[in-house]
Amino acid sequence: MNKVLIAWLAASIGLAGYWAYNRKLGESFNAMTSVSRQWQSATNLLATEQQTISSLQDDLQQKWQHWREVNRYSYISPEMLEILEGKRSSGHGRAWAELRQQLGIGWNSSLDYVLVNKRVIGEVWFNKLEKEKVSDHAAKLLSFSTDEQAAVNAAVAAVRQGNWLNVTSAPPSGEIVAQYGIVLPDPAMVATLNDAFTSDVTAAIGSERADLFLKDGWLELRASLAPVETETMEIRQITVNGQPDLVCEETDGVRTSTMPVRYAHYPRFPVLKMFPGTGWEGLAKEWNFNLPASFHDR
Repeated sequence: MNKVLIAWLAASIGLAGYWAYNRKLGESFNAMTSVSRQWQSATNLLATEQQTISSLQDDLQQKWQHWREVNRYSYISPEMLEILEGKRSSGHGRAWAELRQQLGIGWNSSLDYVLVNKRVIGEVWFNKLEKEKVSDHAAKLLSFSTDEQAAVNAAVAAVRQGNWLNVTSAPPSGEIVAQYGIVLPDPAMVATLNDAFTSDVTAAIGSERADLFLKDGWLELRASLAPVETETMEIRQITVNGQPDLVCEETDGVRTSTMPVRYAHYPRFPVLKMFPGTGWEGLAKEWNFNLPASFHDR
């Protein structure tokens, strides 16, 4: 009996120990699982923090580099910095002047040139043409290259090929020893040549400089080729202090002007174009009249 009781007690004690061991093992497993989860969470948090730190380091590096660049050019004003960053404003006139000065193209940077706004050039009058070619002033002020200047001169020469000067004449009558009239050129021809001239010049020098050149350039060219109103010219025989003399009477539209016929003095009427190289002498020979004795008087 005692042996059975002892065996039962031993079995009970062993069973209780087994259940206690299993419970402790389960608790240990749950604890390990919790620790593992906490470790994974900590690892993820650490990775996030490291990424944040790296981003902050990059941002700090960029700010440091920007600070160094700004201090490298500490003489740059905030207004000029806005211009450099593309924030252009018409209210930053001083900043633009500062920028040009820093670039070495300020208004007083050269002994030979003065830098001015393009709008100023448009308001300053200067000969665009001279002796049937681009004037030296126009070539310098508008910075024509040799090729550009040649192209514009070619456009001028093309316009001059038009049928511009249509001169009529009438035989002498009484005191009138010679008389001429000018028929205005065909408007359609003028418009066609104007369009071609504008196109050729713009192609040669670009639209900006063409705008500064064309308006006055065309007017100068047009005026040198033919009048804009009908003109007549009469050479009259008169007597001055008992001596024969000649006067030239020119009518331009409703205006009339009179001048004595003298060497190297010519009316607007294109006498030199009609008789190139001879002028009054050529005209006198054409109509068989004598120039006055005072012809060479000043």
